[in-house]
Amino acid sequence: MKRISLSNPVPEGLDFDYLDENMLLFNTMQHISNVQDKYLNHSLIMVSIEEGESTFFIDNMEHTVTKHDLLIVAPGNIIRPGEHSEDMNCRIFIVSPKFGGNIIKSTHMNMMQYLVSKPTEIVHLTPEEHESIGLYYKLISNHNHLPNDLIRMESIQRILQALAYTMTGFFYHRGIIGKRERHTAADRIFRDFARLLKIHPDGRSVKFYADKLNITPKYFNSICKFVTGKTASQLINEELVNLARTMLSDPDLSVKEIAAALGFANQSHFGSFMRKETGSSPVALRNDYYKRKH
Repeated sequence: MKRISLSNPVPEGLDFDYLDENMLLFNTMQHISNVQDKYLNHSLIMVSIEEGESTFFIDNMEHTVTKHDLLIVAPGNIIRPGEHSEDMNCRIFIVSPKFGGNIIKSTHMNMMQYLVSKPTEIVHLTPEEHESIGLYYKLISNHNHLPNDLIRMESIQRILQALAYTMTGFFYHRGIIGKRERHTAADRIFRDFARLLKIHPDGRSVKFYADKLNITPKYFNSICKFVTGKTASQLINEELVNLARTMLSDPDLSVKEIAAALGFANQSHFGSFMRKETGSSPVALRNDYYKRKH
């Protein structure tokens, strides 16, 4: 069966509740395997569980979700569905990196901080919270056949912004996102760092990003610790590992090409870094990905 991307038509026989170049909505687990890896692994993904139980492998780590759980996976992580119960029923949102990033940045800074500091989150929702996610899903799917593209996209953007605010409320209520003022100097610097990290993932050193932000490495590290509880090096390395895993899932890229793209002097240095951070070599990670996938 042909794999889809948001720029390609949906293969015959597949039924999506919403599909355009910016997002996908569907309620069938099997459809996830029909989304192209290059798109899936760079998108913001939300899975709302209606009934049953399912497992997902995210960067080769197993996560189990049950009724009324909300699974959120930040862009840059490799996701693969595992086993699921016969009564499994869910709603899946897949939002393109650019579209999702613009919406998150325009709604709440702490949401972006959360996605950088913890790329995977499972939140157990109350029945009322779960119902609200379903309403947003229905609102978006109802816009699928609007004839005017501009009106449709502006409407979808407003709905997703409202959803982002609603989810931020879930996180505040549970203490997942800290209840600090959103426009402190630390927030602004961290926001700039998060943007730089996506644009220049090959920077690799704390000094590189500190220089770009016009602050000292010591102050830069203290900001990262304050906002996320992690050091600057941890955040940089986590982003590198996530990006490397994503690139390793692309069979068209050689390990040598990936090493060069990520700023490593050679393939050997890249291999040493990945073994230190993950316990496995790039080749082993690639083989494991395809073994699990098939």
